[in-house]
Amino acid sequence: MKKYFYHDGQDQVGPFELEELKQKQINRDTLIWFEGIEDWTKASKLPELEDFFPKTPPPVNNINNEKISNSLYISNSILEELPAMVRNELSSMSAQKQEEFVEEFKRKRKSVGIGYLFILLVFSTHYGYVNKWGMQVLFWLTGGGLFIWWIVDLFRIPSMVRNYNKDIATDIMRNLKAISR
Repeated sequence: MKKYFYHDGQDQVGPFELEELKQKQINRDTLIWFEGIEDWTKASKLPELEDFFPKTPPPVNNINNEKISNSLYISNSILEELPAMVRNELSSMSAQKQEEFVEEFKRKRKSVGIGYLFILLVFSTHYGYVNKWGMQVLFWLTGGGLFIWWIVDLFRIPSMVRNYNKDIATDIMRNLKAISR
């Protein structure tokens, strides 16, 4: 019968028979040694302890995304733009309500390309484009932060539009839920 030793982080402890070892507070990363193996090995790597540790489930995010996409009738390109809360709510709605949401979202969402046109060609009105008129006035009054702010905003346009679209999606969902009550 094999005699097992384990390392508790400070000392080696043992010897134990397999059933005794299973009674100890070991985890899958605990180092185990027994006669017949060259070096200390993680408990999860030993065949005789393989079933002792519960299998690690896949990440919850993957499961949720699969469940959501199974009950949604919306293209993936639009789903990627939506916050998780909106996707979850949509998955519990009928196909007709989802279609209403998508139509409203497509009508109100903003485009990164148009955002760049506003900053470059339309008097730097990119904040107005995402409905932040207070920031727009401040931007104008400071001359785009002496153009430093303007240069920084060239890199921020995609995130500004993405955040605007997420806020719009949340507002549309809130309105749809209010109407359905």
